[in-house]
Amino acid sequence: MEHVVNDLAALSDQEALTVRDLTREFGTASFATLILVISVLLVSPLSGVPFFSSLCGLTIALIATQAAWGRDMIWLPKRLLNTEFSLSRLGRGLHRLRRFARWLDGRTSNRLTGLVSQPLSRGVYALCALAAAGLPFMELVPLSSSLIGLAIALVSVGLLAKDGLLALIGLVIIPLVYLIPIYAVSTLLAAS
Repeated sequence: MEHVVNDLAALSDQEALTVRDLTREFGTASFATLILVISVLLVSPLSGVPFFSSLCGLTIALIATQAAWGRDMIWLPKRLLNTEFSLSRLGRGLHRLRRFARWLDGRTSNRLTGLVSQPLSRGVYALCALAAAGLPFMELVPLSSSLIGLAIALVSVGLLAKDGLLALIGLVIIPLVYLIPIYAVSTLLAAS
């Protein structure tokens, strides 16, 4: 994780940076990185904004599907790829992010690496895509999108850090969260 932050810091010296530059720099790791960023947004209070969880879920599904197909780079619309921004103002934020990445790196290790390596990692991405695609339906259940976001964040950190155990924990959480509304509806139907 700290390596990803260091790469981002190296890019911040450029005056103008595009989304295309970021996807080229991170290569195939950009799939897990972008999924991580979006899933963290799902855990935030923004998940309570109507349709925000649906938008995030469909975006994660698009990115994760491409990773499952084995694409080398993320396909994004040209307009988004050519969007310019400056990372120079993120110096302080990058410092905090580097500390968090260092802390996270200290708690992850190469465990169950077969799960987060080819060819199994493509299946992990496919499961993330399926979980994220269901988020528009889960928007009606309070906190469910945040829990799915947390599970997907664990999976993406596992993919980035080559920690299959962390990814497996996230993958186990996903169906448990999806069982909540099924249990609630079956309980309501049984009571009536």
